[in-house]
Amino acid sequence: MSSTELRILTDLDAELEKKQSLEQMRELIVELVETSENGEGIIYILENAKILERKDVADLVAEKCIKRGLYYQALKAALYSKNKDVLKIIGDQCSNNGRFQDATIAFSTLKDKEGLLKVIQTTDRQILNSGVNVELFEEYIGKDIINIVNQSLQDFYKNKVFKKTYSMLLGPTINMAYNLSQEHDLGVGIARGGLTSAFLASAFGLETRVVDSHKTGQGATYKAVDEITQEDVRNKRIVVFDKDIVTGRTANRISKELSKFEPLSINLALNYDLRLSRDQNLPVHDYEKVFFSKDFDYGRFEEAADALKKALSKK
Repeated sequence: MSSTELRILTDLDAELEKKQSLEQMRELIVELVETSENGEGIIYILENAKILERKDVADLVAEKCIKRGLYYQALKAALYSKNKDVLKIIGDQCSNNGRFQDATIAFSTLKDKEGLLKVIQTTDRQILNSGVNVELFEEYIGKDIINIVNQSLQDFYKNKVFKKTYSMLLGPTINMAYNLSQEHDLGVGIARGGLTSAFLASAFGLETRVVDSHKTGQGATYKAVDEITQEDVRNKRIVVFDKDIVTGRTANRISKELSKFEPLSINLALNYDLRLSRDQNLPVHDYEKVFFSKDFDYGRFEEAADALKKALSKK
């Protein structure tokens, strides 16, 4: 902290203790925001303003911090003063400037679904699929709905005679499952990694089946947990769900079994891409296309969330 900043803080502290009016302190507050090197002094004065219940000081700090692009400090100030107009401005500007975590906090505080959707649709897909975005999706979809999804998933696993659910990032999985459910006639989930996607796709109206497969020797086993007939598959667009691909043995065994029923096409949908680069070939065959959750933009996520809520409300 510079000597100038320390001097301003000392003077501001004294003014706050004297309970001076905002106008009497305005010049010092503006000077502090304009000269602060890392925002440390701004946070310090906000803490004092909070102790002394000076929301007017926090509002002025937020206004000046926004103009200087100090969004973290502006957010701290607005959260204290509970100024909805300022929180909205911060949410919009943080969303536009790639500060999705600050934008999420601002819009969540406002319970602004439209703002949260904007963050989802403008944030880089790589970030949305990295796992640091859990709160964003929870706030937009609703924690009560997320809890119902998790409970329904546990019931789905038990119904298919699997004791333990497989943890998955719900936001990207919901988005992928919704998009693929609109473009296929049958979904096949490979236990256990593909069951979350299969469950969500079924909630979106896609007919689904579950199969089990495990690596063995140079190949893989196959067991149809749900009966799959030629009528289910012939001339149909099939999507197979799994979490990722390592050796490709299980996915290849599933495609081999499904190909016997003469489908129109078989695609593979994966939650995670374990390749070191996009140029690296995947060890799978007989699949027309391979999709990853990161491949899908979030332009239809509002539809997906609404469809999920309607499906779960019927349970």
